[in-house]
Amino acid sequence: MAAPPAGSVAAVDTIQQAFEDFEQTVTPNDSYTFSATTLGNVRQAALDVERLLAARQSLCNVARLEPFFAGLEHYSKVIEILCNGTPYLPWIWAPVKLTLQVGTVICMSQKPSRLGLLKQSAACF
Repeated sequence: MAAPPAGSVAAVDTIQQAFEDFEQTVTPNDSYTFSATTLGNVRQAALDVERLLAARQSLCNVARLEPFFAGLEHYSKVIEILCNGTPYLPWIWAPVKLTLQVGTVICMSQKPSRLGLLKQSAACF
């Protein structure tokens, strides 16, 4: 079997370094949580958000997220192949889940206009 091209080795090294740098920026507890996150966890977080908003009678059109999850499902097939044998895959899904949860907290903390919510969300990141 032939060795991978030099460009591929450099790309792998760059991704590995970026992953290690990112991993060092989170707490050990968050690192553990991130490393165990799956696309299923992201879907479950969305369902939890939907239930929470329904209980508060603040449910908006959560069904509009379905095309997003269909896209993630399609995307996940490629990512699973690319990340096979690496610890990267959960670290891709964890920020998606976190974004859903942070957006919910912002949404529940006040009733901002849509533009205001966008500005508040941008300030969080």
